[in-house]
Amino acid sequence: MTTIYLIRHGESEANLARIFTGSGDFPLTELGRSQAALAAEYLRDKHISAVYASPLCRAFETGMATANALSVPIIKNDGLKEIFAGIWEGRKFDDLEKEFPDTYYVWRNDIGKAAPDGGEKVTELYDRVVKTVTEIAKENDGKSIAIASHATPIRTFSAFCLGIKKENVKELPWPANASITRVTYDNGKFFNLEYNICEHLGDTITHLPKNV
Repeated sequence: MTTIYLIRHGESEANLARIFTGSGDFPLTELGRSQAALAAEYLRDKHISAVYASPLCRAFETGMATANALSVPIIKNDGLKEIFAGIWEGRKFDDLEKEFPDTYYVWRNDIGKAAPDGGEKVTELYDRVVKTVTEIAKENDGKSIAIASHATPIRTFSAFCLGIKKENVKELPWPANASITRVTYDNGKFFNLEYNICEHLGDTITHLPKNV
């Protein structure tokens, strides 16, 4: 049995600027670093043996906060990266609504069927993240681990764990910055999902804006 704690990265410079980041690389803000430290503190007594992280700096820095606090190794894994968003990357959310009204409408209202223009389909991301986390879970049987990733990977993977089909991911809301999602893996199945735990964040909590 493997226990997994998925951490969404703390607030990034792109979050603060209301930019669609995708696979672009933006660092944490000062608040984001504080959120990452709070997530690490929450995990201090969870017997974490290793941290796996997206190589994008906002997630890796968030994972490093836990790895350093708990004196455990951190391992980069490309399968945990945020969606590749094609020509949406680096654009402000407000501009996406104007420049790509049809495809961005699908992203906002029916994300399971969405695909950023020139980018990765959400269904492709869903499959990628499920495959990656399953492999990590199998490699760490009997252990507790942390995974530092991003909003769309955590949202889609959590939908999978809850038995929500790819096209119905919209049923699950976005996780907050530095929120934690806990799930157990055993005998080829994920269960006991606790999604978007935020109790450790207090008044530092931040969310994606409503037009995402």
